[in-house]
Amino acid sequence: MALGRLGLIVLLVGAVGLLISRIDFRHDMSRMHVRVLSGAPEGNYHASVARLAEAAARRKGAIENVASAGSVENVTRLGEAVHGCEVEFALAQDGTTWPPGLQLIGRFAKPESVLFLGRKGDAIQTFADLRDQRIGVGPAGSGTDVVARQIFALPELARLGVTLSNRGIEEELGMASRGELDLAVVVIDADAPLIEEWVGHRGLQIASFATAHAVTRRLAQVKTGTVGAGNYDAVLGVPSSDRTVMKIETLLVGN
Repeated sequence: MALGRLGLIVLLVGAVGLLISRIDFRHDMSRMHVRVLSGAPEGNYHASVARLAEAAARRKGAIENVASAGSVENVTRLGEAVHGCEVEFALAQDGTTWPPGLQLIGRFAKPESVLFLGRKGDAIQTFADLRDQRIGVGPAGSGTDVVARQIFALPELARLGVTLSNRGIEEELGMASRGELDLAVVVIDADAPLIEEWVGHRGLQIASFATAHAVTRRLAQVKTGTVGAGNYDAVLGVPSSDRTVMKIETLLVGN
């Protein structure tokens, strides 16, 4: 009887030891390998996922940063992958229409800014100043394209006669700096290196809209915010005054 009990104890101790040997006490992410649809390589969505991938790699996890045209393409591809393993997550601009089978995972803490950038951006203080202007609105299928067209579809703005065109971010910023476009619209973190470069060093200016609240009250996903005076150069005062801009949240969506 005693030998039987001893044998049982030895067996239990051995089982516990085997279990403990299989537990990973390092709390790393070695079993995580996911693909995330982000955006254009030069954009902030792509940079955001790149930072997440670096953080995961430090804990032995793997996040594959998948470039795309932006929010619309992201949710479309994510929806198509519901029953497969092509991609598991995507970033999308708040207000993007989702196909069935997707769910909200979370919201980024800091909203992005809807920035209208041009050589004469400081001269634009109201939406009326946009009459007959040529405006780049990012790649087709991007969140920038969607929100810009929603803004200019509002009845009073539709009467301004603006010409909207789709181009890559770097291309439209270059055209705006040369005067080939009056303005380039980008939806991005106002403190992103791309904006620091083009506004802080290359001379593009941020338009301000005193009546931005009148637009945001009709587009539920868009809010009103500010880019502060001197944000990009406190000595030279770039921008020269507070800029009233529109803001929009970034979502992490999963399938």
